[in-house]
Amino acid sequence: MHLWLSHEQVKTIVTQAREGAPHEVCGLIGGRDGKALEIVPVDNISAQPNVHYEMDPQQQINTMLRWQREALDLIGIYHSHPQTPPIPSQTDIRDAAYPDSAYLIVSLKNPKANLAAWQIKHGDANRVHLHVGDSPPAPEDITPMTRPQHYAILIAMVLAALALIGLSIQLLPPAPPIPTPGG
Repeated sequence: MHLWLSHEQVKTIVTQAREGAPHEVCGLIGGRDGKALEIVPVDNISAQPNVHYEMDPQQQINTMLRWQREALDLIGIYHSHPQTPPIPSQTDIRDAAYPDSAYLIVSLKNPKANLAAWQIKHGDANRVHLHVGDSPPAPEDITPMTRPQHYAILIAMVLAALALIGLSIQLLPPAPPIPTPGG
């Protein structure tokens, strides 16, 4: 999984975070194949907006229904951390409801905003490659496969080849009888 944002989209999200501080701000990222095509700010209706975000459900539903009509996917959810690093809190992890979307966090802890993207699935948060630029990420920028993934593919190829050979042997017609001399 990766998330690709343009410089302008990042600027929009960071500006929203700075203007909303000290409260957390939040929003949705719509796009295709990891590429952001639309950033939609959503009101934070949390009772404790300084330390938590809760998206306005009606705004969220309206945006997602519109995206469905426009054939856009929910590829990301963003929110800010005005005082802490861009690492998901236990509450962020607990409340994550979209395991196939990236969770982008904007930290304002330092003068320069810091962004990080995460996939939060089954209570685990794993870093997602975040590409910021107007041109597509280079193939080497997309997270490479790990050594175990390479081995798994190699083993799957060998097993598939063996299965194909076994199936081919089973489909061969029976061998004709061998003629005997004098008979």
